[in-house]
Order: sequence, then structure tokens, then C-alpha cells
Amino acid sequence: MEFSKRRRRTTRVESAANAVKKLQSEYPHALQFYDTPPLDDLSLEDFRQFAADRYEVLSRISNAKASFGRDGDKLKEAVKDVTSKRLSLNTRSIIKEEDIMATSRIQVPGMDLEEAQERVAKEMFEERRKDHVSHFILRLAFCRTDELRRWFVENE
Repeated sequence: MEFSKRRRRTTRVESAANAVKKLQSEYPHALQFYDTPPLDDLSLEDFRQFAADRYEVLSRISNAKASFGRDGDKLKEAVKDVTSKRLSLNTRSIIKEEDIMATSRIQVPGMDLEEAQERVAKEMFEERRKDHVSHFILRLAFCRTDELRRWFVENE
């Protein structure tokens, strides 16, 4: 049996400029369409943690929809609260170098500017990577029955 060699993406980033470019190229928007599965290597512990965090988010969204019904403000607040705690998603939609620079000055006072920019870009990259990978983990887990698929799609 032969296996084709697929080129794997790596998550290692060397400098602030490269970190921003990598973030812009792989995850330019906070909103993802999940059109390509992740090709990264992932530890078993990360796999378990990513799945648990996303499942927690989706189940809380499901509970909030049941509790608040069509009350958009309360539902929106509940979703924002759980996603910020479990998935740590930033709400920025488009990443620009200026955003990284401004954020790094605010979030990491006293640190070298380039170090701060690199740190913020890496954190944002990891947040979006976690979102991307965890979506596909649960997509696999919930594909067994129509009822599970329906629940997943409704809450995703």
C-alpha cells in the first residue's frame, strides 16, 4: 500500500512579521467557513481538550436557545460569554498589522514591541487554529446519526 506525501502545515512562527503574515494567510478572518480540514499534527491531549471545549460551547448554546428562545440580546450575551471562556476567540474580523501593533502595546506593557507583536499574533493564530481543528473533531463525532448531525449543524 502506498501513501502519498501530503505537505503538512506547521504552526511554528519565527518573527513578528512572519507571525502576522502567517495569521493573515491561514486565518485572515475570525469567521471561518471550514472548507478545508486541518492538516496539522495534534497531540492526543490537545485533541481531547479541543473537543471538550467546543462541545461545552455548543451544549451551552443549545441550552441558551432553549432558555431564551428568540430573545436575541440575552442569547447573544450568553454565546459571547461561553465562547470567550472556552474558545478564547477574539472578535476581530480582519487582521491587519496595525491591529497587532495596537493590541500588543495595550496587552503587554513593558515588553519589547516586536516581542509583544509576535506574542499577540501567535495567540490569535492559536485561537483560530483551535476553532478550526475543534470544528472538524466534532464534525466527525456527530456524523453517526441524522439526529446528531442536525443538533451539530443547528448549534454550530
